This record gives sequence, structure tokens and C-alpha cells, in this order.
Amino acid sequence: MHKPKLLKSEQGLTMIEVLFAILITTIFLTVAMQMMAVAAIFKARAQQNAEATTWIQKDLESLRFEASQIGLKNVDSMKSSADATNSSQILISNHGLSDGDKVMFMGSGIAEGLSTNKVYYVVSANTNTFKVSESSGGSAITLTSNSTGDLISVATTKCTSSATTGYADGLRDLINDSTNASLNIYSTAFNASDNTTTTTFRKESSLTKQQFDLVRTNEPDSNDSKVLKVTYKVTPISGGKSVADFYTEVIPNAALYCPN
Repeated sequence: MHKPKLLKSEQGLTMIEVLFAILITTIFLTVAMQMMAVAAIFKARAQQNAEATTWIQKDLESLRFEASQIGLKNVDSMKSSADATNSSQILISNHGLSDGDKVMFMGSGIAEGLSTNKVYYVVSANTNTFKVSESSGGSAITLTSNSTGDLISVATTKCTSSATTGYADGLRDLINDSTNASLNIYSTAFNASDNTTTTTFRKESSLTKQQFDLVRTNEPDSNDSKVLKVTYKVTPISGGKSVADFYTEVIPNAALYCPN
């Protein structure tokens, strides 16, 4: 019996067409999965970078706070020679100064006998009080009135042009003090050949629990003793490329008051 011939629109797919469709679908799914994998990798890297940047910012904020404080103290009061208890003394709680240190005063209402923007030498220093002299180890200046305004003291001993004794060096020593447990320093190393200090902080990602090293390198600028150059790098402790890098420069506030 003769079978009627099917129209082309009524015929099924050929094996070649089926295989071709499967191939196209497989290629599409493979590319889509690869794109999803790449997107996931970039997302993870972006999250790592964001978290590492936050670590850097927090440490830098702490560093800048120390830079705003080092060498500067609010003067509690200056007492005239008529004061029976603190005759001609300057009162600053925990001033940290020693006999022979240089200091000057900024602000208003300074006691009579002293001038602002003038360098004096510390004498008769105690924990919370000291007197000042015109020369190192000289006689204390007699104050003929109490202070009446807001004053700050500026320790000018570190107002030097040396990168190893200036304010940048003093700030570097302060922020890298490994004996200060509150700084949470993992390790620190000083390289005398280039006058750099490298400090490592161990960090854990809150997202992946992966361990990272936040490495901060400090170097007083050899051309400007007021400037501390700061470089950050965050890398996995397991090795690999850094996930964040940053460079900045910090100047302690006190250095800006240094006499020219």
C-alpha cells in the first residue's frame, strides 16, 4: 500500500539537527556557568578589597589621631611667683617633659614673664608641673601673674631637620611601640639601612574567616623631617597577590608649630 508523503512541516527533527541543538545548548550553559563563576570571583575580590580598605582606614584614623596629639598638651594653668604652692610653675597633667627639654606656648592669656612663640627650656620638672628657663639648666623665670586664657604647650625638642630625630620619627616610634598591648601588633621590624619600620597586624575576614596580614611601613621623609611616609599592603597569610594597597603622608600637628 502506498503511504502518503509527509509535508516538510510535518516531518520531525533529523539526528543532525538534534545534535546541533544539544551542542548549542551545551555551549550556552558552559559560557553562562563560566560567566557566573567569573562574576563570583570578582564579587569575592571586591568584598575582600572593601574589608581590607576598612582595616587600613581604621588604622590610619588611629595614626592621624596620634599625630594630632604628639608633642601638644593643654596648659592647665600658669602660677605667679606669689602662689605659695606652685610659685612660677606651669601645671600640665602628665606633661611627659624632662629637664632640658625645649618647649614653647601658643594661645592667649599667657602669664606675665613669658611670651608665646618663644622657645624655653624645662627646669624643675615633676609629673604634673615644671618651670622654664631662658637657657638649658638656667634659673627659672619668675612669673608675675597667673595665666588667664587657653594655652597649649609645644614640645620643640623634636623640631629638627633630621629624619632620625624629628617629629615624624617620634610619631613612628609611638605608633610602632610593640610593648603597647592596645596596639595589637603581630610583629614589627626596623631596617636601619633605609630607616623604615615595618609593622604587621593579623586580621581575619568577617566574611570568609580567611586570615590576612595588614602590613604598614613607616619612613620619615629624608628631605622633610616633619613628614612620615606611610604605606599599607594587605595580603592573605597563605600567600598570593595583595587585596589592597595604599600610600599617604602624615604630618604631626606639633611639627607645624616648630619655629623656622
